[in-house]
Amino acid sequence: MGTFPFSTSDDGFDICTIDREHERKAAYPRFAGNILVGDVHRSIRDRAEIVKGRAENHGSIVSGTGLSLLKRKVEALEKDLTCPTFGYDTFNCIFSLGRAHGSQRSPERITQLQKLWADNIQELHSAIPHSEEMYGRWVEEFSNLTEGQSFFLKVLSTIPQSEYFEALSRVCNSTGRHKKRFDGPTKTTEIKSGLWFPRQEIRAYRAELSPRIKTKDLQGFPIEIRHGGESKIKWLTASDAKRTLAIEIPRCAVPETGFDSRALSFTEHRIDIVDASGGALRAYVPWEKEPSSATLPRWTFKTKNGQLLQELWEAVRSELGHVIPTNRITAIPPRRDGVGLVPSNRKTDTTAHRLSFEKGWKCGQIHL
Repeated sequence: MGTFPFSTSDDGFDICTIDREHERKAAYPRFAGNILVGDVHRSIRDRAEIVKGRAENHGSIVSGTGLSLLKRKVEALEKDLTCPTFGYDTFNCIFSLGRAHGSQRSPERITQLQKLWADNIQELHSAIPHSEEMYGRWVEEFSNLTEGQSFFLKVLSTIPQSEYFEALSRVCNSTGRHKKRFDGPTKTTEIKSGLWFPRQEIRAYRAELSPRIKTKDLQGFPIEIRHGGESKIKWLTASDAKRTLAIEIPRCAVPETGFDSRALSFTEHRIDIVDASGGALRAYVPWEKEPSSATLPRWTFKTKNGQLLQELWEAVRSELGHVIPTNRITAIPPRRDGVGLVPSNRKTDTTAHRLSFEKGWKCGQIHL
């Protein structure tokens, strides 16, 4: 069995993989088979005891959550997961260049853009130069973003794909704060939803999952959507409760390429998935009289997971200062022995409807 050298620190532990490609591919399934988990767990316990002893010497208290977190990070390496391109700080770095304020084309938005233009932030002028004749076009580019969206992700969506990684790394690759997270991406590295990499392709040294997002930050926050439409929202509530919502995104909102980013938008019509330009991506339903009002409209809240989604929608809308309607969507009645529970008068209503239909058919009153 091959060896995987690793080292520990106060922040956790680092795992180094074999540099030669054919050996790395052979070693990964063995690691996924939990052969090394026992050694890793022993190292974690030993390190935890050291950290705990140091804390006790300084009169502080150490909880058991740190050890549990380290164990979850180890297990995460064994699964087919993705991670933000530059770890936790990816989103902080992107948002440091500005998030859209107010609604689309609102006076608040225009005032914000005027200030950003005066600041002449270089990263926001990669596609449109900072010159007087280009001011109107530059403002137009950012006016249509939904509230909370990243200005920099809009810029990234307009530059050639060959320059994407370089532009992203200049903003996000902070040095000195953390140890090296992974080998640098190459032109052949697959990217997902504009900001996520598969772990097995970048040989992660540190296991940094997507962070949990506070309620006040969810509006306009980027979201990863897999090819099949699966997505997760990791929500940190106002009471610090951790909620993970697994949702199915309609095919119309699934990114066409790995460079296409997506973001959340909570509207009065429920939840939209928007592209980097702020455009809402909604499914066309042939049997509906009008186009869908949201990517995840009101009726999607009927399921058990949809009830959590409704709770999330209410929390975000309340945080944004909107009045929450009282007509909540109730969950579909539970099923018993594979049969959905229905009101007691359902059979009577169905029978009456059938008799009325037969009577109308005989009298020629129903036209098909």
